[in-house]
Amino acid sequence: MKLTFLILITSLISGQALCRTLTFPFMGRMFNLTMPEKVSSNNPRPLLVLLHGCKQNPHVILEGSRLKEAAIKNNFFVLTPEQSLMFNSDHCWNWFLSSQQDRGVVVNEMGQIMTTVEMLMATYKIDRSKIFVAGMSAGGAMAHNLAACYPDYFTGAAIHSGLAYKVAESLEEATTVLTIPEQKSPEYLGKQAFKCGRNHGSAKISRFLIIHGSEDKRVLPVHADLISRTNEVWWDYMDDGKRNSSTRVQSTRSQFAFISNYTVTRTERRYPFNNMIEQKLIINGMGHAWGGGKPVTVNFDPKAPSSTDIILNFFQLQQ
Repeated sequence: MKLTFLILITSLISGQALCRTLTFPFMGRMFNLTMPEKVSSNNPRPLLVLLHGCKQNPHVILEGSRLKEAAIKNNFFVLTPEQSLMFNSDHCWNWFLSSQQDRGVVVNEMGQIMTTVEMLMATYKIDRSKIFVAGMSAGGAMAHNLAACYPDYFTGAAIHSGLAYKVAESLEEATTVLTIPEQKSPEYLGKQAFKCGRNHGSAKISRFLIIHGSEDKRVLPVHADLISRTNEVWWDYMDDGKRNSSTRVQSTRSQFAFISNYTVTRTERRYPFNNMIEQKLIINGMGHAWGGGKPVTVNFDPKAPSSTDIILNFFQLQQ
């Protein structure tokens, strides 16, 4: 499989030598790879795995977020997998199915994404200490799945308008969990997140970002709080394998204004484990949308603070 992938990528590169983006099929789905301008053996570059939302595709999220231009300018790779109509009629990632919530299953969506990441690391000069995942809505939920189950791969995760790992474990649960205030407990969710990623080497994850609009009617802002509370339980387990409140959390809260009458409420939490930093940003006045960028669909708000700039600054990917 690795040899087949290398031959495929080599042929694509030779045919598109001047192009900074590649679209290629692998393991039954399409992937888009945005490449930096400069890569050398002495200067490997970071990789961001970017997951689109429902009724989107890689082109929509790359165009709407302006992450394609940002990646080329700042010299990092962006891998954008595409969900196929074959697997979901709305192009949604199936983050809510129990069959899609296990590590090490090559045929499930996480397994296909991570196998592709492995192949890219074998093909390109990618900095293995700087691999990040970010996603919007259903893509945000899948990003939390990946962070929970593959904490030994990802240095950081950004969950935009998304949901916590295993907050839904069936289609029936997914149809109701988005907009009802009653959720599964963070104790259950945090323990499940720990169980998925444990016993697979040392966790690298150290930066975690949550972005949510205060006026989000599609995925209620309560989910941003649930993700944060889930993370607290998850990271308590990760430091010594026990739920014993051994992680002493330092928390600060601030509010600041942006143009167009938007304000941001930021809660920052610091954990001793891996020097973990979590920031939760509630964009007051924003709906179910990615801030800034281009209004290619209703899920992008060009007047709101730039989610792309927030993510890149938090991950220290801006040059």
